[in-house]
Amino acid sequence: MPAIDGYVSLTALGTSGDFATYRGVASAEATGASATIPGQGRQVVVHTHHAPLPTQAVRDAVRRNVELLSFVHHPGISPMVECVDRPSRVALVVAAPTGPSLADVDLRSMPIVDILQCAIDVAPALAELHVHGVGHGGIDVGSLHVGAQHAQLACPWFGPVPTSPSADVAALARVLATALGRGGHRVPHGVDRVLEAATHSEPAARYRSVIGFVHDLERCCFDLRRDGLSSPFALSLGEFGLSWRDPAQPVAQAATVASIVDQLRIHDRQRPVLAVVHGAPGAGRSVLLQGVQRALREQGVESPLVRFAAVGTMPLRAPTEL
Repeated sequence: MPAIDGYVSLTALGTSGDFATYRGVASAEATGASATIPGQGRQVVVHTHHAPLPTQAVRDAVRRNVELLSFVHHPGISPMVECVDRPSRVALVVAAPTGPSLADVDLRSMPIVDILQCAIDVAPALAELHVHGVGHGGIDVGSLHVGAQHAQLACPWFGPVPTSPSADVAALARVLATALGRGGHRVPHGVDRVLEAATHSEPAARYRSVIGFVHDLERCCFDLRRDGLSSPFALSLGEFGLSWRDPAQPVAQAATVASIVDQLRIHDRQRPVLAVVHGAPGAGRSVLLQGVQRALREQGVESPLVRFAAVGTMPLRAPTEL
């Protein structure tokens, strides 16, 4: 077992690639620059390398996880405790959820609305990740925990290939379906339609965001609390976008698109041409280039290339130059 100052009773949970995961106990207050104090005796989960010394790839992976977890402030996901970054040991320490998981509770005695409420509780935390285009990636009945005041997802470990927000929504819906099935509950028609839409085989046909998904779950809960029934209703599939990168309907760009396409004079050129669009963050450059791409395709240019140069200081990590 690795020796990490401040954490004792480490028990192996599993390995993945260069990393091993342990469950342990905080024996002292975390004091690192990235620490959020868990309290002595608090259960924690530790991700660290199983090789004697960390490689640069290991350090990069831990730092990437720290960066992504810094987006999450809502208690719907258990928080990061500390990033240990020393010459001989690199580790990410996160708080273990305090309540039992849905896999460990008696779902037969848990009302339908309480099961649905678990997804509603964690949705804001997922949205904090999803707005950056990153999914949790580890949602199942074992990672969704029932707390005294609200449900909580176990803190994720982000692999090299990020999970999509749409996959998170589908996974959360499958957790609810599994919990309802294990509890022997008869799924109301309205709830069934919501879960079916969230797990559609085509990601583009699912909910536009996790907020739309839980909006409809809240409608189901309201109906169930009112009269014990939940009938089918018009779903919020295309509503509730999370960011300016996801506009419902771009407007007032036709003239600009036409001007750019005209200046490119694509059919008069024998070599590729590069167009650079400058603008302030949030000005709509991504949407504008998507419009240019569509216009070029209509003229027979099948694959115009769009290159994004991201700068970390911009809001939502928006690129400054496209």
